[in-house]
Amino acid sequence: MSLHEPEIAISAAKEPLSVANTNDGVILVGIDDTGHVKGLDLDFKRKDALERRIHQLARTRIKPAPPVEVVFEEIRGMTVGRISVARGEKPLYTLDNVVYLRRGSSDVQAQPDEIISLVTQFAF
Repeated sequence: MSLHEPEIAISAAKEPLSVANTNDGVILVGIDDTGHVKGLDLDFKRKDALERRIHQLARTRIKPAPPVEVVFEEIRGMTVGRISVARGEKPLYTLDNVVYLRRGSSDVQAQPDEIISLVTQFAF
C-alpha cells in the first residue's frame, strides 16, 4: 500500500481536509483505532519521503491548501507520525470539489445545510 495509489492518496487527503473544515486537530499515523501503538517501519529517508508526500497531497489535492505540520515521534520505542492541522482561515476546503467534515474518527461528506453553516460562521 502506498500514498501514491489514487485511492490511498484520496483517503490520506480527506483527513486533513475534514479537520481543516471542522476544528484544529491531530491525525496520528502508526496508532490503531483502539489507541494501541503499532508504529511505522521508517528510516530517515522514508520519513522524509512520507512527510513530503503528505505536504504534497495537502498542496495539490486540497483547495485551498490548509496549514499542515508533520512530525515523527518515538513512543514506546516505535515511530509514530503526528499530522497537525489547524482550522483553516478560509470558509471551506475541498477535495475534488467536495467538502468533508470530521465526525469523531470519520470523514463525511458535508450536506448542503452544513456547508451553509460553515460559510455563515466564517462571515461573522
